[in-house]
Amino acid sequence: MAFSSDAIPAHLLTSEALDVYLKHLRGPNSVLAFHISNKVLDLRYVLAALAAQKQLAVVRLNKRDSDNPAELSDWVMLARNPQALQLNSFASLIAPMPKPDDRMLWTDDYSNLYRVLLHR
Repeated sequence: MAFSSDAIPAHLLTSEALDVYLKHLRGPNSVLAFHISNKVLDLRYVLAALAAQKQLAVVRLNKRDSDNPAELSDWVMLARNPQALQLNSFASLIAPMPKPDDRMLWTDDYSNLYRVLLHR
């Protein structure tokens, strides 16, 4: 886990960071998983822009119904191979992703938390 709070280290969600993650994947069916549960920021927009830029398949898993608050979570999965994201056992948790917007793309030189807050 790279971070776990409402303080987002933006440098971990940049185009350049994603290049590093992709370089270290072990095979064509590898999946990057981003835990984006957050009370303030909706990071789906950033990840949608990253996925589009890198031409990656994307799936969002969102568990919204549970009696146990610790089980509530929001995840975005990215993969080079769309088949790797056919997660039949999680089909009931698949949730929509926003359309990619290159204005939401973060780089090492640019990130705009205000723009993300506007989408909340």
